[in-house]
Amino acid sequence: TSRALGIVYDASIASGATGNIIIHGLITGILVAATNGTEYFVSAATAGLLTTTAPSATGNVVTRMGLAKNATDFIVRVSEDIIVL
Repeated sequence: TSRALGIVYDASIASGATGNIIIHGLITGILVAATNGTEYFVSAATAGLLTTTAPSATGNVVTRMGLAKNATDFIVRVSEDIIVL
């Protein structure tokens, strides 16, 4: 896994193209059936994916990306801590 700076919200941005990221704030309607307060991390298994399971293998980087505000909305709060396992 690696560090992340923010969340790309516009899925129409092609690979290798430029676009905007959200580094702090609310993104509405991107989660499905989430639980309020659940934390999300950069996935160790799939590049570009968020997961509720923090990486745990030696050499992984744990990057907390934010948390669920409710079932569908996400609060982007990228952790500034660098945790290397």
